[in-house]
Amino acid sequence: MDINAIIDEIAGTDPTPAPEKPEAPNRTLTRADMLKEYQANILRSGQLRAEILKGAAAGEDPIALLLKAGECIGRMTDDKMFLKQLQANIEAGAEAHRGRTSPGTPIEDKIHG
Repeated sequence: MDINAIIDEIAGTDPTPAPEKPEAPNRTLTRADMLKEYQANILRSGQLRAEILKGAAAGEDPIALLLKAGECIGRMTDDKMFLKQLQANIEAGAEAHRGRTSPGTPIEDKIHG
């Protein structure tokens, strides 16, 4: 049995349903959907951790590794804004350093590339 079937089975057999809460008008997630998203985040964060370690050993660009780490942290903590905030902070730092570097520096290429 695949993982999605197991999650569907687990989600459908809970004898004590959660208390009813008002739902957001445009977004309704079932328990099974949440479990699938959680499982996908675990899988992707594991892949990202491996990419980060391999990239660091291979001398990959530190900004690219930082962005991968930011995505990994966001997925592990279910913080959908973390990576966007990290990118904004890196851009702000790059903007602050533009006077000391030439246009088109590698940091800017990694952010926008």
